[in-house]
Amino acid sequence: MKEKLDGIKELLGKLNDAQLLDMVTRQRALVHDVREDLRSQIEHLRFLEAVFQARRTLRNGDPIVKISGPFNTGVTVSHNEFAAKTAVDAIKEVLQRKADSLHVDEIVHLLRRGGFPFRANYPEASIEVALKREKDVFERVKPHVYKLKGRIDKTQS
Repeated sequence: MKEKLDGIKELLGKLNDAQLLDMVTRQRALVHDVREDLRSQIEHLRFLEAVFQARRTLRNGDPIVKISGPFNTGVTVSHNEFAAKTAVDAIKEVLQRKADSLHVDEIVHLLRRGGFPFRANYPEASIEVALKREKDVFERVKPHVYKLKGRIDKTQS
């Protein structure tokens, strides 16, 4: 280890500031490219996993189910139909099927029933962040309740 440090010190002593800065800049660019490639590969892997899971479920012939239970939203989703979608696309689809607004908990419930692959420990919080971030698509009606922007909410009338 000491030999390596001595070798590095010797090399650094031979380089001027411009050469050293050039090496640092090239190394940073290389690291940035590797990070971007890795992010892209991870995103592609997640997509393939979701497609695989969706195909596996569809082969089993899981029927379309009517949502009931603690949330009576009246929205119909099929098992794993949201597995390969982004959060924003899945939320948009859920809200398009509902005539009025939905609470974040109801949205999460429907996304779970539709097979959306939540990776967060607190999916309600991550869905609320997605709703707040996409202000041009979603509109906050009251705390934790959202609708599609431009749609008239029947519950407010």
